[in-house]
Amino acid sequence: MLVAMWMTDDPATVRPTATIADAAEQMSRRRFRHLLVTDRPGKEGELLGIVSLRDLARAFPPHINPLSAAGWTDGPRQPVGEVMTRQPCTVTPETTLEDAARLLLERKFGALPVVRGKRLAGILTEADVFKALLEIIGFIPGETASPGVRVTFDVLEGENAIALIVELARTHGMRVASVLTMEHRGRHLAVARVLGGMADGFVGGVWSSGHRVLSVVVDGEHRPPSDAT
Repeated sequence: MLVAMWMTDDPATVRPTATIADAAEQMSRRRFRHLLVTDRPGKEGELLGIVSLRDLARAFPPHINPLSAAGWTDGPRQPVGEVMTRQPCTVTPETTLEDAARLLLERKFGALPVVRGKRLAGILTEADVFKALLEIIGFIPGETASPGVRVTFDVLEGENAIALIVELARTHGMRVASVLTMEHRGRHLAVARVLGGMADGFVGGVWSSGHRVLSVVVDGEHRPPSDAT
């Protein structure tokens, strides 16, 4: 998966000459935490920097809320260029999502500008990565409970967990929505989400195959793993 699939390709921008108060107003009205600073409006501009809500808040007097109307009228008139981060860390649309997520985590960034050469292509935020994760595991926005059964269980290193899940789903008349494998705190785990059919029979099949079931969620509700045996 690539950054291009999840980034916002029409990001909010501001000129370096815009006032800090004006930038704070734009963030508040549009509910953004980051603005990209460009030499021209929109994606036609060259990326000069990035400014966060924290950057702006530091420039405000302690008694003025930068997200309030008072902050917009009485806030600092210095240009955004004075508080922005210059030459920010960037990714390209072809960067893998996992590499971008690693940068966000390791560098403690809230967002990454996305560029093609020197030109702005978009922005990738923490929220975009969260959305990607939800779609990967099959979550449907707007649903109060995730349908079907999600089972987390131990696997052996190198084991073909996908083949096991597909066979169990077929046996119990279910459809595979997603299968993830990972190493977590020294353990090899698989997380399978399947739809339709008999959830208890499926979970029981995982136990019967010699795997330890760690978590069972049926239609959004947690169940003790032993209840499925």
